[in-house]
Amino acid sequence: MKVMLMDTTKLVNLVLPREVFGNYWITNAAKDNLISVQAIDDNWVIKSNSEVKLIKGGTVIDEVILEPEKFFTIKDVINNISYVIYTCEYYDRNAMQLNIYPSNNREWYIGNNTAKGSNSFQNVISYEQPGFAFNQLKLTLKENTISIINLNPQIPMYVNGILKESEELKFGDTVFIFGFKFSIIKDILYINNPNRLVKYDSKMFNNRALPTLDFSKISKEADPVVEMYKKEDYFLKPPRFDERLEEKTLEIDPPPQNKEQDYANVTVAVPLPI
Repeated sequence: MKVMLMDTTKLVNLVLPREVFGNYWITNAAKDNLISVQAIDDNWVIKSNSEVKLIKGGTVIDEVILEPEKFFTIKDVINNISYVIYTCEYYDRNAMQLNIYPSNNREWYIGNNTAKGSNSFQNVISYEQPGFAFNQLKLTLKENTISIINLNPQIPMYVNGILKESEELKFGDTVFIFGFKFSIIKDILYINNPNRLVKYDSKMFNNRALPTLDFSKISKEADPVVEMYKKEDYFLKPPRFDERLEEKTLEIDPPPQNKEQDYANVTVAVPLPI
């Protein structure tokens, strides 16, 4: 499971292991520890502490079990800062790949078609999540240029994990807003589909069927041992000994002389009388 904290400057991700075991901190953009995720009875649980509280319906609660595709609110009571946490699976099984029909200039609106809004622009993509504005995003495509504007900054938009109100996108950039995530690569629009709340205009896009992988046919038995070489293909190179005799001339110091002989050969200077 992934835990995503929406901070005022960036999106902070925490990837939990597949095995429900251990304790992990949810941090903000400044890497301050806010609240911990604990493994309890095969569930990931977050609990209120002395500085950060869990908020549900405006009321402080002690703990909550994390479930995918859910939103949670926590509040730093010391600094009076609230954060929204979103949880999702590692891989969205409901993700879609939409073919974009060719056109020179396009202006798209992305929002919630079920919400009541005074703006009458039609959304080509509808993310029917409560709180999402009727016209939340505006995409402008001109040749190879793609620009995006967040029309309702009260819901933060992150481009490649950084908070933005508008941005010129490049192919492969990821836009995340309130659980909705998408990216564009040439004529393909990749969209996650949390809780199957995403709808699209079939006149504008063509849904590409994702390949399904059947892992049931994969045998769980160990792979058979295949003999790559026969015994006669192996050989051992015997060691080789090489004997060489070379003559060397060594200079040896003479033996030490007798001490008496040394004193006999010493010359002493004797002063003469004047």
